[in-house]
Amino acid sequence: AAPGAIMARSVPKAAPNACLKAVAKATNNNTLVITGMIFSEANSEVTIGVGPQKAPWRCLVSNTGVVQETMSLADEGAL
Repeated sequence: AAPGAIMARSVPKAAPNACLKAVAKATNNNTLVITGMIFSEANSEVTIGVGPQKAPWRCLVSNTGVVQETMSLADEGAL
């Protein structure tokens, strides 16, 4: 995790595991690192760095591991 990253320990393991799987599928890249997790009773948020540049992705996921949304946070206009 990045220094100063928010890592809510109350996020159930099923949530980040589901996000890692969903982001790997969306990006066709298995080089992933969790950079932050924020717990919420509705949907937790997991941020993931993808690839060697750790391109930022956000994943909203239920605490039982059902992914609601994955989204790139990169500035695609700069690519």
